[in-house]
Amino acid sequence: EAVTIPDFGLDPKEMEAMLVNDHLIVKNGIKSEEGNEGNLSEKAVKGVRLITMFLYAARENLGIEYCPLLPDMTALLLSHMPVSYAYASIREMANTEEYYFPMSKVEHFSWCKTFGDLMRRMYPQTATIMARCGALSPEGLDPIFRRFFVTIMKRDQVLRILDIYFIEGYKAIFRLGTVILCLCTYYLTESETINVHAFWKGVKRVTHSNIFHFSILIKQSYGFNGRTYRSSRSFPRRK
Repeated sequence: EAVTIPDFGLDPKEMEAMLVNDHLIVKNGIKSEEGNEGNLSEKAVKGVRLITMFLYAARENLGIEYCPLLPDMTALLLSHMPVSYAYASIREMANTEEYYFPMSKVEHFSWCKTFGDLMRRMYPQTATIMARCGALSPEGLDPIFRRFFVTIMKRDQVLRILDIYFIEGYKAIFRLGTVILCLCTYYLTESETINVHAFWKGVKRVTHSNIFHFSILIKQSYGFNGRTYRSSRSFPRRK
């Protein structure tokens, strides 16, 4: 009997389609039609089933009902470690949810609101552009706070962000997210700021181009100027 992936804040079919398109391998580079396993490679079919099993275990055993970041986080972890290690990692992160996950709609919207406030304070010009096209709304920030940069960054860049996130917790999302947007918005064309979809498509174009350097992102985010260290900006403290 077919079992759909738990949504944790998104429509189950939409979530499964996103996980397949962004994380799993398909035959001959052809993406599968929604709900059709015929086009998926054997590895991708196993991947869907493993992620589904993992997320059900997280819901039933860890009591996680709402966590938009969890499906992408699960897919990233399972691609680099055994399922037991990945489960132990998510379990420990869930035990300190204020440090890693928003696990309610109220908390999710609170994170998005805080991010918007930070953008307006730190990068007002970028915030103005984002607000005008709707990218600063909670829904407009989905590529960061629901998809953990997966849809806008190269995979190796996402994995490096994940490493930082494990150490620093939620602050990594705020710190790196604000700087990514500031760096990318400078290179956006006028047509890429007319709506939310165009904006994030433009951000992806920049991050996947030769003008974007991850090393510069790290230096800008963590206070390095050349070979010297300057005081980095303070970010919200966890409760």
